[in-house]
Amino acid sequence: MRAVSFLPFLGLAACAPEAAPDAWAASSCDSSAPYLGRARSSSRRDLRLVLRDGAELALSTRAPDGIACVGAVVEVPPGFDTGTPYLDRDQAQLLARAGLLVVTFDPRGRGESGGVDDENGPTGQDDFAEVLRWTSAQSGVDADSIVIWSRSFGGALAGGAIGTFEDLQPRAWIDYESPAMLAIDLPYADAFTSERMFALAEASGDAEAWLLERSPAAHISSMTAPYHRLQGASDHALDTLDAAAEMLNAAASSEHRLLNGKVVTTPLTEDDIHDHAYGGRFDPDGDIATRAVIEASGFSPGASVR
Repeated sequence: MRAVSFLPFLGLAACAPEAAPDAWAASSCDSSAPYLGRARSSSRRDLRLVLRDGAELALSTRAPDGIACVGAVVEVPPGFDTGTPYLDRDQAQLLARAGLLVVTFDPRGRGESGGVDDENGPTGQDDFAEVLRWTSAQSGVDADSIVIWSRSFGGALAGGAIGTFEDLQPRAWIDYESPAMLAIDLPYADAFTSERMFALAEASGDAEAWLLERSPAAHISSMTAPYHRLQGASDHALDTLDAAAEMLNAAASSEHRLLNGKVVTTPLTEDDIHDHAYGGRFDPDGDIATRAVIEASGFSPGASVR
């Protein structure tokens, strides 16, 4: 594993570098169940995660003020977006007020991060694993209550990291409408997205491998972390609900699988997804999603889909 150190953004007071653990850290405290309004205020911190190869990731946290031990939410940005602006949005501030440390980052080659963008491939998945390990090792963080919150194609980073590194022990992975297998799903995307992704795949020299490496469902057959799928009846990016069924079925080894809060115990079809999807297009910044993330940090299974 790569050793990492921590440095603040330029312009902030210098601090000693910190080494991230080579594996998920043991929990140093036991956080209580979060709830909205637990903290009156929160504080933002901006850092640079320096990797052994010299690339630097911009990483930001929002911590609830006045709470000694907290769970954490690590947010993965969607598509090819940056993550650090998320810390100033309403949802991040609500999660911090609920008593959770909120962590996010700009993937390599985007925003304030250095290096070359890996388009959510193996390097980016490795980087995300390092962000998770760093989070688990933070003083005052309950490493047994760390939730991954990914959106859309950000699921490639989450699924690749969880499926590859056995030491990662998130409390749950909450996935908002990620694709499952890109080669199958992209024809159902809009023309711009489909053409862009297939062009990137062709430019790599091995289109089949490029697509497979970035297909969340290809990585999670042995995943044991609870998998929560948040899905609207009208997917935000695909003209099909098959991806949701494929992800839930691919996560069959998961300790618990949930579709919109309901436990899944059998293989699902697209019709099953439609029957239990939220009406219309689902808002990942809305109250339902925010509460799902909060509740996942103190995870307990809900009612069954069938």
